[in-house]
Amino acid sequence: MRAGIGLAAGIGLLGSVAHADIVHPIEYRMFNGEGRLAGGWFDYWDQTYRGSGSTGVDLSPLTGGLGQLTDGVVGHRDWWGDLGNGPAWEWVAWTTINPTIVFRFDQPYVFDQVSLHVNNAEIGAVTYPSVITLDFGADGVNFETPSVFASGHANYGLYGGRWEDFMVSGTGTYVRAQLTRTGPNWIFLSEVTFSGTPIPAPGATALLGAGLALMAGRRRR
Repeated sequence: MRAGIGLAAGIGLLGSVAHADIVHPIEYRMFNGEGRLAGGWFDYWDQTYRGSGSTGVDLSPLTGGLGQLTDGVVGHRDWWGDLGNGPAWEWVAWTTINPTIVFRFDQPYVFDQVSLHVNNAEIGAVTYPSVITLDFGADGVNFETPSVFASGHANYGLYGGRWEDFMVSGTGTYVRAQLTRTGPNWIFLSEVTFSGTPIPAPGATALLGAGLALMAGRRRR
């Protein structure tokens, strides 16, 4: 009976290790968006952020919480569009800095995809980032295995808000997204999602090994 339990646990762990799924951060940190003071038509702040920092001040450091970038609501195709909360409300935007956003997760994952909902428009100097860099770390300070994506002509030929999917290969509890502006233009971002596979804790890994050993023993018998 005991061997059967170990075998079942081992098989269960094998199934969980092999399956990648949508994973959700438990917080992200960044500088708040900018707005009218920087020449914008509206204030493109992370209005729903729940953490430290001022959501109504340009470039205020936001830490320890979540907000509009992970609420599941994407911005209007026309960035100035009104989905019921006011024009451009769902978008967070920057024009004087190249924003860096650090996402923290509840445990380490092997990440295979990061998706960003961005905007490229002929109106208001809103353009797709020229470079997007995604890297991964264990402590939120040191990052490695960067994936760098440079924009091409096809990116700038598509107008309006849209999802862009980036295939990555990185491991960690933190994911850092660095967005580089195209000249002095605006970067607009409304949502970020992640796909990954949990890395078993050491105890779970030992249990998996025991289950596999039991499987091998039963085959020999």
